Amino acid sequence: MEIGQRLKGIRQRIDQAACRSGRSPREITLVAVSKMADDREVRLAYELGVRDFGENRVQELVRKMRILPEARWHMIGRLQTNKVKDLVGRAYLIHSLDRWSLAKEIDYRAGQVGIKVPVLVQVNVSEEASKTG
Repeated sequence: MEIGQRLKGIRQRIDQAACRSGRSPREITLVAVSKMADDREVRLAYELGVRDFGENRVQELVRKMRILPEARWHMIGRLQTNKVKDLVGRAYLIHSLDRWSLAKEIDYRAGQVGIKVPVLVQVNVSEEASKTG
């Protein structure tokens, strides 16, 4: 199935879910995971109205940002502390803050450049040893 058709179907499902919950579809952000998409597909998705993209590897996020800097790039994968320096100031949102040492490194790097970094905190509420957060 072609990307335009897939996006149309996803947007219809978002609209229906928003309607069922009494929300406006405009309150919902679609984040297209681009980790398996090539540059042409990412550009096409942007041309079709997608503005937020998620990457699970810092190197790929930085590389794809160069080809599509006007998009909002989200870090959705597990983030290694040594990669924070490459991500701070670039990612629109970090979805994978899962440990205190990572929070400290993000705060330190953000302080160096004088910005605040928006993050989502992962919490392991089930206390499963195989889960992070």
